[in-house]
Amino acid sequence: MKVRIKAPKSKIFGAINLDGDKSITHRSIIISSIAKGKSKVANYLDGEDCNRTIEIMRDLGVEINKSENELEINGLGLTGLVEPDNVLYAGNSGTTMRLTAGLLSGQQFLSVISGDKSLSSRPMDRIIDPLNSCGANILGKKNNKRAPIVIAPGSLKPFNYSSKIASAQVKSAMLFSALYNKERSVYQEIYPSRDHTERMLKFYGADIELSNQKIIVSGKNELIAQEMDIPGDFSTAAFFIALAALIEDSELLINNVNLNPYRIGFLKALSKMGLKYEILNKQTIAEEPVADIKVYGSKLRSIVVKPEEIPSMIDEVPLLALVASKAKGKTRIEGVRELIYKESNRLNAINQLLHKIGIKSTIDSNSITIEGNQVQRSIEKVDFEHFNDHRMAMTIAIIACIYNKETVIENAEVVNISAPSFFDNLAKFAKVEVV
Repeated sequence: MKVRIKAPKSKIFGAINLDGDKSITHRSIIISSIAKGKSKVANYLDGEDCNRTIEIMRDLGVEINKSENELEINGLGLTGLVEPDNVLYAGNSGTTMRLTAGLLSGQQFLSVISGDKSLSSRPMDRIIDPLNSCGANILGKKNNKRAPIVIAPGSLKPFNYSSKIASAQVKSAMLFSALYNKERSVYQEIYPSRDHTERMLKFYGADIELSNQKIIVSGKNELIAQEMDIPGDFSTAAFFIALAALIEDSELLINNVNLNPYRIGFLKALSKMGLKYEILNKQTIAEEPVADIKVYGSKLRSIVVKPEEIPSMIDEVPLLALVASKAKGKTRIEGVRELIYKESNRLNAINQLLHKIGIKSTIDSNSITIEGNQVQRSIEKVDFEHFNDHRMAMTIAIIACIYNKETVIENAEVVNISAPSFFDNLAKFAKVEVV
């Protein structure tokens, strides 16, 4: 599918509803599958990555029924999963592969997880090494560094593990493995990362304690089925926050957004840059903070982002770099090496996109610097490469809108990985044509 984007002709005004949160949807599927009883999950993200997780749990014996807006998951309990008949396929989803690897490390059967070409090039030693250190039995290609990975029965023991990287995927894999030991395990992070797994395990009744960056968990408690309504995905909201912020006199209401404090680093960064916004209708759903966000067109200034801030905005760093190109002064974003391990090398990708429209930016191994408020190249139409990366494709759409560049996005369906309604929402404010 090709999509042509033309910039909004006027200010952004109105309201939107978002697809369900991708990270929370993944975890709701996995945790419901190992809970006892029937869980109901409303407003789940019906995207490609989350559907990979659904298919893998089905292959492990879990009955999952889908309706238009709800999943009904008949959980089998901690020890009810069955050996799959075939190789489990995670597609492009690193979350699916890494989280289910932790879960499967506690099973008494053999399983193999593969992925597409992109996923097979991404580092898996970051979960294989810590899981094996606590008694798992996992092998991967390239000397245990790449997928496919083979998970055989192991002998898990309680752990006291301090992670050298702030990764919610590594943390979640370890926490899922800890559910298969009655003794308590301790996981500690170098910096806080998104904590959806901990919150949801607590919601489902797990034996879990949280203290600063330390998580203590065991498999003493059986997980119990729940009903939940998944809030809108903040990572998707970020694109519309950027759009409204950068167009003068705009006023946009984004309804029912997950505002987990370890997810909203992008919002905090824009607040430091001078973003005008309001948080409305605060509530708590399944241990997660949820609210509406009202964003106003704002004049932004440059900032410096430190490495400890990155885990809470890791998926939004390319978008933040784009926003910085419209801010007054020079913005420096530090601690971004993790971007090279995403669906594409997002550090190189955003640098290329900015250069294509004449924005000066420089990267080194762990930072990107953007010179804002420059006069961009006077060309009306620009073609960009998104490297088959959903976040980069959405970033290109926002570039087209805020820099008034007519753009055709090839293979635009890649956005369905995380935001199937992205172009429908964008079409409320800009001209979006399927060509």
